[in-house]
Amino acid sequence: MTTFDAATAPPEGFRVPALRGPVPVRMHPEADRVQESLLQWASFHGLFQSSRQRDGYAHSEFARFAGYTYPRVAALETVAWWHGHNWLVDDFLDRPRTEDAQAEALVADLLAQLPVDLTERPKPKGALAAAAADLWRRTAPGRSPAWRSRYRAHYRDWLALSLRARPHRQGRSALVSVPTYIRRRRLHSGAEMTFDLLEVGHDRELPEAVVDSDLYRTVRFAANDAISWTNDLYSLPKDLAEGDADHLTAVVRQARGSTWGEAARKAARMVHEATADFMTACDDLRAMRGLYEVTDAQWDVVDDSLKDLALWISGSLYWHQHTPRYRNSPEATAFAMREEDQLDYAGH
Repeated sequence: MTTFDAATAPPEGFRVPALRGPVPVRMHPEADRVQESLLQWASFHGLFQSSRQRDGYAHSEFARFAGYTYPRVAALETVAWWHGHNWLVDDFLDRPRTEDAQAEALVADLLAQLPVDLTERPKPKGALAAAAADLWRRTAPGRSPAWRSRYRAHYRDWLALSLRARPHRQGRSALVSVPTYIRRRRLHSGAEMTFDLLEVGHDRELPEAVVDSDLYRTVRFAANDAISWTNDLYSLPKDLAEGDADHLTAVVRQARGSTWGEAARKAARMVHEATADFMTACDDLRAMRGLYEVTDAQWDVVDDSLKDLALWISGSLYWHQHTPRYRNSPEATAFAMREEDQLDYAGH
């Protein structure tokens, strides 16, 4: 396994190559209101350790991210709260100061709060798990057992790969092959569970005959790749500054022995190719419509999901282009870098 030398990080002024989404960007009309409700919800559950951390979190505009990626849903608030919570979990698991035992305890506590059969769950041991329990109470009762099982499985896989990517597991400096990276990134991104939340936002579910099919999974894999690799490009300078080389550009650069600029351009081409493959996979799925034993109403849900995934790709790209989270400014780094202010997994 190759190691990453922090001294070879991109030079100052590194820029992401031009990217484009598959459809025009839209914004949910409730995004600004939900931004305030997300802050109130997170504050109520004790997820901020200081006003500085709260301000940094607010500056990242996670509810507006949900507004860009779920512009058509009726229930934006629920999906935005899930996203806001997942960002906090991800940052806790990702920070070097979090010990493995803390990370593993949090993962076990989170999963315990998402019972598929809605039976009584154990009392949460920490604030993040208590907030997850609240989200599950708001989400799961209105969904089928099949949806709950699918969402929990995607949530579990996200947490499992987040643990595996931690610095003490392999070392932040460890670089894997491009195929291995792509396989792991699809799980580590958490995109699959966020795609499941589209059904929550619309209060309807995809027919199992379609959602379990290989062809529909390839549609989501392509969307996942385009979204995840876009995030890799925009977060690269910030994360490399912290010694984290778990990014597509870094892996491509090592595999090809190229410069950062050449690797970034290759990564951008991969994003474009994944986006084009997503559109082709959507066409393939639509061409198979007659072979799925679903009603016209059920197929409308499928077709709407394809439109929503296209909006997801474009909305995520637009947010990454404009969010302060990945800019080199004190406001942008306040949330991610002030570890002494961050939530300790001990119930606080």
